[in-house]
Amino acid sequence: MELALTFVLALVAPGAGQIYAGKYVSGFFFGAVYSAGLYAVVPLCARLVSGADGKVRVAYWANILYACLLALSIADAAVRCWLHPPSGTFPAGKIWAAAVFALCAVTAHRNLRRPNLIDALAGMPGFSKLVLYRGKTESAD
Repeated sequence: MELALTFVLALVAPGAGQIYAGKYVSGFFFGAVYSAGLYAVVPLCARLVSGADGKVRVAYWANILYACLLALSIADAAVRCWLHPPSGTFPAGKIWAAAVFALCAVTAHRNLRRPNLIDALAGMPGFSKLVLYRGKTESAD
């Protein structure tokens, strides 16, 4: 049951599964990458690159690395819980700590997903369209 709960927490917010499993350092690392990685750190890195083509490459590789890190976070939480399950039956303190951490990570993630903020950090209008995916793109008629 702990493995399923860890997996679900890791799906909700990367890092929360590690917090539940008792691995706080890796949990905070994955939570910080989830919260601020794509929407704050990547635009600042793109500011260091000159030219629009370089900024597109930064956004492209950042999206790939971001997806890989999120998958790694989910796998890491499940493996850590499987190898070293949390002690006791449903430790309430760990569940609450993981739930509060997940709420904070998701809230920070949603608040940093502002196109104006991303464009300002990157120093390039329209950079937010490279890191924010909004479904189907409009076709030119």
